[in-house]
Amino acid sequence: MNTISSAELFAMQLPCLPKSKQGIEYQAKKGCWAFV
Repeated sequence: MNTISSAELFAMQLPCLPKSKQGIEYQAKKGCWAFV
């Protein structure tokens, strides 16, 4: 199984994700993402 870190998600600058690493981590925690 491949996983992606919050830093890697941030580096991708996807328009559907928050614009900071901390924002992505908050979104992951709030949304119960299994592997971030």
